[in-house]
Amino acid sequence: NDLSDDNYVFDNAGEDGEGIKVTIGKNVTKIPAYLFSPSYYYDGYDPKITSIVFAENSACKTIGAYAFTHLKDLTEIIIPEGVESIGNSAFSGCTSLTNITIPDNIKSIGTYAFDKCPLTYSEYNNAYYIGNESNPYVVLIKAKTTTGTSYTINSNTKAIYFRAFKNCTALTSMVLPD
Repeated sequence: NDLSDDNYVFDNAGEDGEGIKVTIGKNVTKIPAYLFSPSYYYDGYDPKITSIVFAENSACKTIGAYAFTHLKDLTEIIIPEGVESIGNSAFSGCTSLTNITIPDNIKSIGTYAFDKCPLTYSEYNNAYYIGNESNPYVVLIKAKTTTGTSYTINSNTKAIYFRAFKNCTALTSMVLPD
């Protein structure tokens, strides 16, 4: 039920058309590291993946490191409820990715998972979050400003993203709910 562990299997794929629409089958439990990402050591090998959809009742639990990195044509992805971990740089460099849905049961998100993604955020108490329709505050991504002195994390937050409070030198208090 796992996909191949081969790297860069989609180099240059879909470049001559409208792109590739990928559907992840319901029995796939893990998206391996680097599976959909381009071989970034060579310019011009970017696959044109425009859509990634997980089958209904997906069994996927893990999205590996760099699994979808640098997919420049990807604009939206809905991570299914069963996914518990998203690896380092999993979506890094997806420069068109504005919408991502994160399930409530997420347990870990790796460093730089969303680096250089122009995501649409929800705001709460001077911080930016991503989440889902019923809980837009699943992951606190970053402080809205580095000059804030006090933050109260939303009570529905499950994870705080890597370097969320980087350069918040004036920070003096933080409230973490139960």
